[in-house]
Amino acid sequence: MTAYGVCRSPEERCGLALSSPEIDRLFELLRVINARALAGGNSAELLPHLRQYLRFFQSLDTCAHCQQPLAFVTQPTARLDPNGAEYRHTRRMNELLDAIPVLQNLGVLPF
Repeated sequence: MTAYGVCRSPEERCGLALSSPEIDRLFELLRVINARALAGGNSAELLPHLRQYLRFFQSLDTCAHCQQPLAFVTQPTARLDPNGAEYRHTRRMNELLDAIPVLQNLGVLPF
């Protein structure tokens, strides 16, 4: 079983950083797929569109783009200021990590 991580870099200069606007589109696509599936509709036609986001999920120790260490497990946010940058960054990182098993269950990301 492959362990996947995501780049922790807060820097926009990293093409795989959490701040990439592409990740917003990934989350929206996952929401649409889930909504269609729950409504009994066809979501399979949307699955190929998820493949363009697989580069954000890496299996090395460091980011292939910026060499920052990857995050492999979600982090607590309870003691962080909900209005602070660290909270937003950690929450975004956790959301992306939480997408890994979803993508695996959809058959898009290998186990």
